[in-house]
Amino acid sequence: MKSDMKLSGSGSIVEGEYENISVSGSVKILGNIKARDIKISGSVKGEGSIHSNSLSVFGSMHINGGTEVEENIKISGSAKIGGVVKAKNIKTSGALNINNDVNFEEMKCSGSLYVNGNCEGSRRK
Repeated sequence: MKSDMKLSGSGSIVEGEYENISVSGSVKILGNIKARDIKISGSVKGEGSIHSNSLSVFGSMHINGGTEVEENIKISGSAKIGGVVKAKNIKTSGALNINNDVNFEEMKCSGSLYVNGNCEGSRRK
């Protein structure tokens, strides 16, 4: 059975598989992580990639690797992602910078979007 990871304040998350990840504060991700749901309030920096069912970020996120989300990515603030981004739905308020390809079914952006690669989707609002 996978365990939950809850951080309050500052800390790090090591590479691995988790059930749910909840962060309030500042966190550094050391390697690739996989979790059902990831919720971050504050800032996150990661060296690897993220795989999850849902990803919510309220604040800032900087991930060097890719991000694959089965359902929804919701970002309120700013995000920089170095690798490929795949998600069913992407909703951002603020700035989203993807330094690779992005693939989605539906995207809604309020603010700025920069993609340094292919941008493929079914619908864009």
